[in-house]
Amino acid sequence: MSQQMTIAHGDDAFRPAAAAIRQGAAEVDGIFSRLGEKLGSGLEILEALNTTFSSLSRQLGGEGMDGATEALTGIARELQTLSANLPREGEMLNEILSRNGEASGFMVKLLQSMQMIAILARGARIEAVSVRSGSGDFADFTREIMALTERAQDVVKSCAKDQMDLSRLLQTAVRAQHAFSERYCGELATLSGELTSTFALIQERRRRSGDLAEKTAASSATIMQAVGAAIMALQSGDITRQRLEHVAAAIGFAEAREGLGQSAGEEAAIVALLCRLAGAQAEDVAATLAEEGQTVGQSLQLIEGDTGKLVEFGRHLYGGDERAASFVAMLEPQLLQASDLIRKCEKARADVDRVTNALTPMLERFQQTIPSLEEIISEIMLIGVNAGLRAVRLGTEGRGLVVIANEIKVIANRISADAGQLMPLFRMVHEASAGLMDEDRRGAGRMAFIDQAMQDIMVQLHDCGEALEKALSRLDRDATRFGGMLKAARGDLGGTTMIEQAVSSAAITLNRIGDRDPDFSPAEDAAARETVMQLVYGSYTMLAERRIHEAVIGPAAGSAPALAEATANDEDDVALWA
Repeated sequence: MSQQMTIAHGDDAFRPAAAAIRQGAAEVDGIFSRLGEKLGSGLEILEALNTTFSSLSRQLGGEGMDGATEALTGIARELQTLSANLPREGEMLNEILSRNGEASGFMVKLLQSMQMIAILARGARIEAVSVRSGSGDFADFTREIMALTERAQDVVKSCAKDQMDLSRLLQTAVRAQHAFSERYCGELATLSGELTSTFALIQERRRRSGDLAEKTAASSATIMQAVGAAIMALQSGDITRQRLEHVAAAIGFAEAREGLGQSAGEEAAIVALLCRLAGAQAEDVAATLAEEGQTVGQSLQLIEGDTGKLVEFGRHLYGGDERAASFVAMLEPQLLQASDLIRKCEKARADVDRVTNALTPMLERFQQTIPSLEEIISEIMLIGVNAGLRAVRLGTEGRGLVVIANEIKVIANRISADAGQLMPLFRMVHEASAGLMDEDRRGAGRMAFIDQAMQDIMVQLHDCGEALEKALSRLDRDATRFGGMLKAARGDLGGTTMIEQAVSSAAITLNRIGDRDPDFSPAEDAAARETVMQLVYGSYTMLAERRIHEAVIGPAAGSAPALAEATANDEDDVALWA
């Protein structure tokens, strides 16, 4: 009778404990199921993240970026060569201008000498009139001299005109080259260095992109294991529900009480045993819930940490700054500035190119002019010598013609000598101009080629930048989804913690109620154990439940399944039957 009173007095604590067990049984399977679904969706999001990382890596490692980076370093070398060659180019232009000035002096002297021959030829014509014998021959002599002199003057004038045109071009080119060198030489060298740095930056990001792929593979394996462990832990949701239902069933028998035993003492003993048994089973369920919750919590923490690191690494590797979404887009202003500078260089090089384009045909004409001039002078000298010899035979009558013929010879020799001085000058101009026409000079045409290459690079980088921005947007979106999943999973995990705490508290209450005043007679105790065995033992579906039952009530007798052969290593949640 005292035990009945004890149970009755414990009703105020018994009812909340019973309610906690029943509520846990009703909720735990759903909570575990929701957690499993969230982790399953997390796997899908993780797969999307891996796909995004692969896309990012491909964008930097693709053929388009190979071509862009190779062209970029090529342009940097071109600009460095141009910057380095500008001083030498200025020296060559000044050398050509100087030699051209010297040639100009000889051209003036040649024209003056031609004028002297023309004057002498007119004097010879006057003298020829006064000669009585052979005046016609001397008239022919003067006509030939005049004709040859006019031809020579035309040659020299044409040459002088080309030389004056070249002089003007050279002066313009020297000024333009000096201005270009002074303004852009340093900028070109700086730009070359910046493009080299840009190339190095892209290559470094590409190298680290390969590292990210390895990190992603390693972290994905770890994250997958963590998710798998969490999902495996959550598989026990149905098992936990069944065990709590079995505990609730035992509590239900204890709540009913009446009719359980042949006497009040036997009935009280049965209720006490049911409370101790339910408390022991609930305590084990709570411990299992705590262990599984810890496993899931650790998995969520690992998943969050590793995924967060990957996402942050990806953002840092591919992302830009406050001005641009990706680091490639961040490079575009610098490349636009480089392209603008190259176009300015192209325009400024045009004046220098006009000189180089004019030099070749002018030098060819000069080289043809000198032999032609020498040939004309030789004819003048030959005619003059012949006329002089004939004039000598005339005696005093031909004395004037002899003097004129000798003067023509002297001037012709001077012309020949002056013309001979032009050839070395033209050779020096040709040698200096060869450097201007060298491919390494990077003229306006070459600058246009560089500018086009830069435009192509910008298109490739722009396309890559857009692809990176889209991938980074997906990365942010999937990372946000993943974070939302983790937050929701933690919320559900908090629900399992609450159930575990409620079940644990109920177990303490049930054990406390069941352990009060255990002063039953041996007969009452034996009858109570047999009754409890018949009430609940057959409903167990888990090996762990029967072990706990036997630890509290004692081993089963008769036809009850023997557990003596089970080893300590058997899984507690092994189902006895499907």
